[in-house]
Amino acid sequence: MSYFVTLTFDLSDAEADDYENVKSELTKNGLYDTATGNSGKQIELPFNTYCGQFEESNNTSESLRNYFTDKESQVFNTCKVKGNLFVSVGNGWSWGQRQV
Repeated sequence: MSYFVTLTFDLSDAEADDYENVKSELTKNGLYDTATGNSGKQIELPFNTYCGQFEESNNTSESLRNYFTDKESQVFNTCKVKGNLFVSVGNGWSWGQRQV
């Protein structure tokens, strides 16, 4: 089953390097600041928003949510930053993008 994971975050009292370090770690976990549509067109996501698609047959959206919430909390600790993060996981998903 295919799951789509979306993560967004806010850092407290962070420098530009802190954001780059977090981005590097998120990328290692399969989360990117771009998304690619069915047509192959790649779009940039809003600032501090990352997503990834995962094929998981033995997991539920809840277990993946817990996994990514824990994993990204570890990323914050590794990068020595604090802040808030939000993780959403779904299957049967669809996304859209508009510039307004």
